[in-house]
Amino acid sequence: MRYLVLLSVLILNPFAYAAETVIPLKLDSGGIADRDTRTFAVPVTINGKSYDFAWGCSGWTIVSESFAKQAGLKVVPDYSLESWVDAAGKPLFAGTVIVEVAFADRKTKAPLHVLKDAYTDGKTLGTIGYDLAGQFQWELNPDAEKPTLTLRQLGTKFPVAPLAVLPLVDDGERVWLNVTVRNVAFDLVVMPQASDITAGPTVQRKWDLTKGKIEDVPTPAGPVRTITLGPREPVQLNKKIGETGVTIMLIGDPKAVLEPPATTNGVGASLLNRFVYIVDLKTKQMVLLSRVKLPATP
Repeated sequence: MRYLVLLSVLILNPFAYAAETVIPLKLDSGGIADRDTRTFAVPVTINGKSYDFAWGCSGWTIVSESFAKQAGLKVVPDYSLESWVDAAGKPLFAGTVIVEVAFADRKTKAPLHVLKDAYTDGKTLGTIGYDLAGQFQWELNPDAEKPTLTLRQLGTKFPVAPLAVLPLVDDGERVWLNVTVRNVAFDLVVMPQASDITAGPTVQRKWDLTKGKIEDVPTPAGPVRTITLGPREPVQLNKKIGETGVTIMLIGDPKAVLEPPATTNGVGASLLNRFVYIVDLKTKQMVLLSRVKLPATP
């Protein structure tokens, strides 16, 4: 899942909630090797048929162009998307679909932005975004064998005493978490649908991460390099919790003056999956409930 990770949305639709809904998660992409890059999928229903969409919580809800055709959805031009282009200036989106989407037994008339197939991996059908995810308090448990997503009413008290409570910034479209690398703090979008922390040119310069291993992973925002921080370079979530051995995807040219429109600076699965965690936009908090013990790898 290369580019559906960059953006995600569903329109606001207040409703009453069941006390708790537990959804078994399917694997969307990634795996457990030197790090846990698993991203997860949840079931949605469109036009009476069930599909699996990647779980995200920031930005728009996006579907691939091939999925829109498969599902018989009518794609219409959307001029608000014209500024979203790749590094060569080519448009990323084919248009928008307005359709009823059922998730967790709730139905919402939603705009789905249609990403051109050239910018997808051909596997991920779509990604759930801010407006749907943000109406729940949601808990992601990335258990190695039985991962789950638990949905509760916003503001529900924590089920156990937490390891940490981290403040979030909610801008009405995305959820931001402040992290510190090399003594420089920066707000990153919370992106469980991304494999790793992603850093565009601005963040690369602030964190002095201008070099890295070149990866054969073309993106709309330009070339990709990766770097894994050493044991003395923790990603600091608060004063007490600093994570070492974290991999960061460096996207785009670090010398670029302007961020490409497709660049998203985010915190992804390989860091988030170290914890069972809750996101709640009523309290504007990420709650780390416990650490996840992963199986030993060869």
